[in-house]
Amino acid sequence: MGGIDVCDEDALKKLFREYADENTTVWNLAAPLSVETALDPAVAEAVTVGGMDKVLNAMSTVGARRICFTDSIGSFGSEAPRDGATARWLTENPLQDPGSDYGLQKRGCRELMAKYDWQLDDARASTATRVTAQRHARQHSDSTEKCASTQRRHIDTLTQLI
Repeated sequence: MGGIDVCDEDALKKLFREYADENTTVWNLAAPLSVETALDPAVAEAVTVGGMDKVLNAMSTVGARRICFTDSIGSFGSEAPRDGATARWLTENPLQDPGSDYGLQKRGCRELMAKYDWQLDDARASTATRVTAQRHARQHSDSTEKCASTQRRHIDTLTQLI
């Protein structure tokens, strides 16, 4: 099952047809490191945003409706508060300039997921796609550091459930 290129839409659809169904939860972690993104933004865009679009499209072919997406601190730009910044700030300022191609690509993924949101089954999934920690931050007005710890616990819990 390994060796699937997130940029190969036909291979993704085949993978989903063979191994997935409406009960499948997808973990999309495909993205180059921010340093690699700076070296070749076009390739990084194809992997991060193009890959997300292809994954969401492949999910829709089998009715898979749950996805977990890891956002990045790179999504925050110079406009973000330096002290006590919450993940809520990111969702409340979706058009802020993250200041890097990497951050723009992560924002592009959030925008794609918003377009597919009507197909997502689980409200937690659509929130989780924008960083599990953001849900916690909105509920508790916590800092991103505390939310990152919460996100790790959520990932551990979700991994046990899958």
